Amino acid sequence: MGKSFLLVNVSISKQRPTKETLESYKIIFNPNLKENIMTTDNKYNGWTNYETWRVNLEIFDGFDPSEYYSSFDPSDAWGLGESLKGYAEEVIFECAEVPNGLARDYAQAFLDNVNWFELAQHLIKDYELDKQNA
Repeated sequence: MGKSFLLVNVSISKQRPTKETLESYKIIFNPNLKENIMTTDNKYNGWTNYETWRVNLEIFDGFDPSEYYSSFDPSDAWGLGESLKGYAEEVIFECAEVPNGLARDYAQAFLDNVNWFELAQHLIKDYELDKQNA
């Protein structure tokens, strides 16, 4: 089954989506675009989901795994994914000193939805491209 897309003009003057539309489509919102994509799959800007996209954007954009992990192996995306998860949890929970409680639980639930393998594959691809271009 192919993907179906519907372009939506984001404007205050436009009619709000119906409950049925919101239930049947996931809205992909990018504030830098005048139009945003609604899609029936769970992709978000080309990523598995919003959580994966956002963690990549805010924590791993420009991240070079070879600089952080002395044992970095570009052929081990699963291992790198686990390391990335640990790094993100450290950044969020330890550096920000997030106390136990509801906010921490929500943050952990958000991180649990990240596709760490996809992030690792993306960083490995960037690493290999940088290595080729050097």
